[in-house]
Amino acid sequence: MKRVLMKSTTHKGKWMVSILLFALLACLLIPVGALLLYSPGKPKSFLTADGTPLANSISEKSYAAIGSVEQGMFIRGKHTQNPVLLFLHGDPGIVFFKKKELK
Repeated sequence: MKRVLMKSTTHKGKWMVSILLFALLACLLIPVGALLLYSPGKPKSFLTADGTPLANSISEKSYAAIGSVEQGMFIRGKHTQNPVLLFLHGDPGIVFFKKKELK
């Protein structure tokens, strides 16, 4: 009797572990899949009124090593001669841009 009881308990334990692993895997894969599905992999181009790409505009995804860490960024502009403004803050509580008060 004891052997049969131990086998059924072990079998139930294996099922519980496999169900828990499956649930954990699903909880990890669903958010990753949603991020991949809705992530902007390629920035949208600037278009004219008739739907053609705007001349001399730029819309690209590029990477730069900042502090020995590869960082990705989107660069978009209506004219390629305009400079890129890259603002890197070093403090989570920094207030650089303030709202203008309306009078």
